[in-house]
Amino acid sequence: MRKLLILFLLVYMSCDNERIVQLPEIENATITQVNDVSAAYIFYDETQADSSLLNRKNLISTTNWLVNVDKRLRLYQVVDDITFLQNKKRNATVHKNEKARNYFTCNDISIKNLGFLDFTDVYYKQTDAAHNLRENENYNNHWILTCYTNKAFALHYPNENFELTIDPNELTTSLNVVTDVIDLQKSKQILLQFEDAIAFQNYITIKNTLQQTKHPDLTIVSEEYLFH
Repeated sequence: MRKLLILFLLVYMSCDNERIVQLPEIENATITQVNDVSAAYIFYDETQADSSLLNRKNLISTTNWLVNVDKRLRLYQVVDDITFLQNKKRNATVHKNEKARNYFTCNDISIKNLGFLDFTDVYYKQTDAAHNLRENENYNNHWILTCYTNKAFALHYPNENFELTIDPNELTTSLNVVTDVIDLQKSKQILLQFEDAIAFQNYITIKNTLQQTKHPDLTIVSEEYLFH
């Protein structure tokens, strides 16, 4: 099945005006096989600044959706298209399959094959600035992990701060440090917010690494905030 998915991806790209999606790279994906699929593509347009192109003509509403996003794009370039796709499936009134999921397709370099990251339950929220969440009373009992474009992290809890600037090559190690300092006695929930100019590759790396390193009792909140 995985070989068929790779072949499908390559054939599609060669038939669509030779557009190519450079898939984000991950290691040790939790999900390595998805059946009953249809695909959408968000292309990087090299000819125009801050431009992307969504192709969803092959999507079938009752299947699992594989969303192939070019790793060179920034979050602010793709979030509207991703949200559009999520809402299209969530709001379907006919031919709806409640068990169908949405996945980002990735290149798992540890197995030299495809890996997948489930984002079905994620709700993207856009806000003006990172500090807005720290002022939001709804999140007073949450850890807040802020991820910046320059690959720095800030971990916040009401009246407490933990700042960590990291080496781009030590992302996994640094995220381990972040999750290690979280006191589960204070809260077992962590809210993620991302600077919206972060590269999609870095976004996927962070999400995949957190899935693998977080404490099993720590829950990542389904709402993810993007700020300028």
